[in-house]
Amino acid sequence: MDKNELISLFHKELRQEAQVKGYIREETEHVVRHISQFGEKGFIVSSNVNESNVTEIIKNELNYFSNLEQDFEWKVYNYDKPASLKDILEQEGFTIDDPEALMVMKLDEQHPLLNNDRHFNLKEITDEQGIQDIIVLEDAIWNVPHAELGERLWRDKQNNPESLYLYGIYEDGQLVSAAWMYLEENSSFASLWGGSTLPLF
Repeated sequence: MDKNELISLFHKELRQEAQVKGYIREETEHVVRHISQFGEKGFIVSSNVNESNVTEIIKNELNYFSNLEQDFEWKVYNYDKPASLKDILEQEGFTIDDPEALMVMKLDEQHPLLNNDRHFNLKEITDEQGIQDIIVLEDAIWNVPHAELGERLWRDKQNNPESLYLYGIYEDGQLVSAAWMYLEENSSFASLWGGSTLPLF
């Protein structure tokens, strides 16, 4: 499967068709939006707009979420159309966050990453205290609060334990590295998140 095929599959399964826990999915002619059921920020994960209608659609979505009294973000990927989408969103009042990278790796049962036991201190995190350890770690590394993330991880682990797996490495009882994985419903993708390690380790 080449790059374009991977992007097409990703777009279909994790943008157009994704069902995200804790959110109500709504699809219109122009956008796929997710509305939080727990007062968190909503998001538009996919859009079908062009130069002639993009400004109108953006204004419609701003009004829609304003009526819901819910903040939201508009996720933009570099293959989205029109090419000026990010600039137009900024003109309409959106704040542009730092760019992120999407990485995809195909795994099979023989892949060395699935047969690596070198971290003897690696522990699966399944309880609320372990998740709080993750939040303390994230706060310390990134110097911004992650309380909302902690609430969402614990809620998801309680409500859908087979869709979320969290792992950490402990040194002398302190969590020094952590990451988590969501198994996406009706998808061939598992998504990796977190990936934070204290600088001294």
